[in-house]
Amino acid sequence: MGQLKNGTYQVSTKGFKGDIDLAVTIKDEQIAKIDILKEEETPNIGGKALTALVQTAQGRNDFNVDGISGASYTSKAFNQALTLAKIAAQDEKQEATLTLNDGQYTTTVNSFQEHEGLPGVGKMTMLATFKDNKITDIEVPEYTDTHIMGGMAFDILAKKAIAKQSTDLDVVTGASVSSNAFRQALDNCILQAGGQPEIFAARKIKQRTPIVENLNTDIVVIGAGMAGLCAAIEATDQGAKVLICEAQEINGSSSTRSEGFVMGAGTKEQAKHGIEDTTDAFFEDIYSLYKDEPTIDTKLMRKLTHDSTDLNNFLMENGVTWSGVTHVSEKGVRNLKRAHTTAGLGAELIENLVQSAQEKGVDLRYGLAVDRLITLNGQVQGVVARNKLGDTLIIHASSVIVAAGSYTENPEMVKELNLV
Repeated sequence: MGQLKNGTYQVSTKGFKGDIDLAVTIKDEQIAKIDILKEEETPNIGGKALTALVQTAQGRNDFNVDGISGASYTSKAFNQALTLAKIAAQDEKQEATLTLNDGQYTTTVNSFQEHEGLPGVGKMTMLATFKDNKITDIEVPEYTDTHIMGGMAFDILAKKAIAKQSTDLDVVTGASVSSNAFRQALDNCILQAGGQPEIFAARKIKQRTPIVENLNTDIVVIGAGMAGLCAAIEATDQGAKVLICEAQEINGSSSTRSEGFVMGAGTKEQAKHGIEDTTDAFFEDIYSLYKDEPTIDTKLMRKLTHDSTDLNNFLMENGVTWSGVTHVSEKGVRNLKRAHTTAGLGAELIENLVQSAQEKGVDLRYGLAVDRLITLNGQVQGVVARNKLGDTLIIHASSVIVAAGSYTENPEMVKELNLV
């Protein structure tokens, strides 16, 4: 390694939520100054940690500082950035330092796991194969996240890492914890192979020029949760051409991460367990609980309870298998067992619906976020959407079904509409 040349070096790494761009000024072999040009970390965690890390690193000749407790991913990204700045300040080509020992390497790191509908800490195991200083194969044989969330994210990231020979990998929308676990595991395998993760991180993945595309379909469905998938399948069964726009790159809907309870009355599953029930009784029980609510919509309530049998049959026809039926409370009218369950909770429910939709020809597009509706003379005639590559898709349709859930995933709207 040569001496460090004085200068300011702009470097970029991946933090917990996005890019961390720094301008690192080196003078007389020391870090003279660090400017944060861009960061997308959580303000009170990663953002706060970055400020502390900058203060610690300035004035030192050590290009690795102790991490901040509770902000491990941000701390690691910061140290990677310092290493990149050091490499850039040396009169050597980065590629010349890249040496990997051929072979397969394995590591296990913390990842995501859901516990009774709540996020928790799990594990994932990676097998990475290197040959001739290249990543040739990545497998994730064991993980605690679900197949249709973490599993999908791992597949997306593995393909990108191998194709681009880079760890400059964006977090997969809807699977940030699993994405960061993947990057951590791949870095560990690179280290085991005698390489420097920073070299792979420095290989920036160049995006192609965004395009504008016009599409035509009968129906656009916004959102690939339970409501959107059911609507798309039903429309396809009736002969319509359907395209689903799902903003996340995985099946990360609220339904997917739920317990997967589906309420129903007069169902085959209830009959199998000797439970006598009717949709009229279902309505009366729910009405007795909410009759004093000033905004109650009894017509909608009656439709939901009356149609619950048909919904249950529809789900079974599209691959859903019930593991049983339970109650949501042991008290009062909620004690009657109407909550239908699946062994794999909401994730299994959605996975079955996704498979059915795709087998029936629904065009399901992940990572495609709808920006606005196309209207003409007061009539909705399609949507304008954008994908992760920046492409604009103008989708013309006879009908648009909005099944995107509530505003709970929009921090600005949550702040605006929830004053408490």
